[in-house]
Amino acid sequence: MAAAAAGTAAALYLFTLSSTRTGQLAAGCVASVLQNAMYGVLYCYTPEVFDSKIRGTASGVAAALSRVFGMTAPLLTGALWGLSPRVPLYVSSALIAAAATCMVFLPIETRGRAAM
Repeated sequence: MAAAAAGTAAALYLFTLSSTRTGQLAAGCVASVLQNAMYGVLYCYTPEVFDSKIRGTASGVAAALSRVFGMTAPLLTGALWGLSPRVPLYVSSALIAAAATCMVFLPIETRGRAAM
């Protein structure tokens, strides 16, 4: 999950450096694949870290917050676009890199544990 997040951040940053359509397409494809991998692992990992009594509520709150911040992202992008078209990508890349750093320090290992 952390590797996919770090790769996504790097691909977004490389997108801003690319001056060719092919380079931008390649960076965009890599970012998209790695984002899907990151979210796939995240949605599998999140329910495992919560106690079974609150698992549904905790996963629902996490998903809801994801949607809320997903709705605010275009508003922030529009505000930052006026500075430079690259600024929103720099901000996204930095935030995803920060998330990858946080993921590295997640203390919970779920391998071998019973679900209940």
